[in-house]
Amino acid sequence: MVQEVKLRSGLTWRSMLAVLYSIGILGAVTIYMGLSGGFFIALAPVYITLILFTEIARLTGRPIRREEAFIIYYVSQSLIFPALIWCGPPSGFIFRAFFKESQIIQMYIDPKTGLALPKAIPDWYAPPIEAHALESRTFLNPYWIMPIAITLLSIILTTIAEIAIALIAAQLYIDVEKLPFPTAPIEASGILTLSERKAKNLRIFSVCCMGALLYSIMLYAVPGVTHSILGVSITSFQVILDANYYLHRVLPGASLAFYLDLYTYAVGMILPKNVVISTLIGSFALYFFGNAIALQLPLEVFKEWQREWVPTMATSLCFQRSVLWIWTSFLLGAGLAVSLITFIRGRKYFITAFKGLSKLSAGAKEAGYLPLWLVLTMFIIGSGGSAILYKMLVPDFPAWILILISVLWPFLSGIVATRAYAETGYSFYVGQLGRAVIVGSGYRGIDAWLAPLYVGGGISIGQATVGSAVSFLGGIKVAYLTGTKPKSFLKAFIIALPLSLLFGFFFTELFWKMAPIPSFVFPATVYSWPFNAIQNSFFMTEIPRIYKPPLIILGFIVMLVLGLVEMVKPIPGFSLMGLLTGFGQPIYVALALFFGWLIGSYLERRLGEDWRRYRPVAIAGIAAGTGLAMFIFAATSMVITAMWPKPY
Repeated sequence: MVQEVKLRSGLTWRSMLAVLYSIGILGAVTIYMGLSGGFFIALAPVYITLILFTEIARLTGRPIRREEAFIIYYVSQSLIFPALIWCGPPSGFIFRAFFKESQIIQMYIDPKTGLALPKAIPDWYAPPIEAHALESRTFLNPYWIMPIAITLLSIILTTIAEIAIALIAAQLYIDVEKLPFPTAPIEASGILTLSERKAKNLRIFSVCCMGALLYSIMLYAVPGVTHSILGVSITSFQVILDANYYLHRVLPGASLAFYLDLYTYAVGMILPKNVVISTLIGSFALYFFGNAIALQLPLEVFKEWQREWVPTMATSLCFQRSVLWIWTSFLLGAGLAVSLITFIRGRKYFITAFKGLSKLSAGAKEAGYLPLWLVLTMFIIGSGGSAILYKMLVPDFPAWILILISVLWPFLSGIVATRAYAETGYSFYVGQLGRAVIVGSGYRGIDAWLAPLYVGGGISIGQATVGSAVSFLGGIKVAYLTGTKPKSFLKAFIIALPLSLLFGFFFTELFWKMAPIPSFVFPATVYSWPFNAIQNSFFMTEIPRIYKPPLIILGFIVMLVLGLVEMVKPIPGFSLMGLLTGFGQPIYVALALFFGWLIGSYLERRLGEDWRRYRPVAIAGIAAGTGLAMFIFAATSMVITAMWPKPY
């Protein structure tokens, strides 16, 4: 049954006005920073919008209700990034034109046609080379109609499918299993603190926000701004303290580093003990011990890693290259095993959830749950439509594989990923399965890599997507925690999505008119886009080298055995989802979560009930302060960068 609490709609003209401000005005800053700095900011625009509109509403004598604050927070957060489909990699429209016209990828050959890669890229992906799309610097060109139309259709279909999965997962994990959702109280506390203005909550939030703001300015903003002005970063410490220089003298191949990002430690304070410990074990098993062992074993599957590794290689680079050559295969097998275990272990809950959706109560209907037949219809339309679209673009691709990967697998992976989020606060998608299926199908054309292949989790290989079942499920859970009707969240998202895409089009077009893209006016396009073009080309033509059947089988067997053992006799302090999450986390992130949990445990012993009550408020303040510091860095860099391209 749906939680029997009094829920109210947060969809009002005030909340939507704030959302438009966030995705419009602040979304432009996000696009600019993607082009200039190569990174994107999610939390800062959200908190800036929420603080601004709650203050304005208080001055007018009509404070923002918590339900309205939820809509402002969550819809703004969900729709900051859709605007990016117009510009940057890996599948933004301007990047596609750059990719197709780039001389860098001339060395790569399409295995199917034997043509150089630029000549083999279809016109439905990017305008033909003779259209000179980069020189024209506008989307108002007939050559752009097909690429844009295909992408927008793909976004609509995948969004429908992901919302359907989220509604099933909400019934399953919120109402039936009642899983903890450890990170949801953080977001809810930030919303409630800024909307209700309880004195003690606001004081704790403000102190933590200011502390995190000052700390993060020193960590991120000062080095970034000084680099923009002087060309050299001035900083007293690094974001990642790397110990590999010393570690590789005694244990070659292993990695060890420490993360100084405050928010990651804060998240560790609220995660369950078994999740944190299992995450740490998973990360160390692969990237400390696993990398070191793989460096020594004379096996063919480890040859690329052994060839690329060099002493003192940075932890982040060790993580990147070992994932590429070793652990992608292992993670694929591990993810498949956990998916199987999840369905075996939760079969009775699935039956209960489907029964609940079959006969909706009055409370469920009021909350916004849809009948089972309609949810399944939505999923079939979204996933089946995506498969049909892909088949139309790549007619020679095997149809039975499309049914497997774009219809059956998205549901399976979506249920597993949402459970991982509900249990650990982190999601895990077996995103590499789509690439592995393309390789295993025997189809060799690069058009298979460029068409929108929907594989679940909001992932559509070759195209941009908007939302995932995890993000929608998170929104539904936080809606309950703030007393908001989930259907008002979904309605607001659907209303604001086309506006976000429209704003993205307008501002990207404006920036493109200001200066060529890529160009030194937007530095990230100069130093990162060529790398991304080479990386994309490598994946399209050389990816069979990445997938190694022995490692896929090993990952599957390890996680299947652990899962079956845990089903028979639960292992104290162990979480299968936490272990899987750790397999995908760098060591410095896993250590930060662990140290954060240790600090939280100490504070809980010292402060008792007060810590348990105000912990989410403090962590929300840290999140806000960290996001605001990043925004200060982004805005300052934007101003500095805008000053130097003068007409003289």
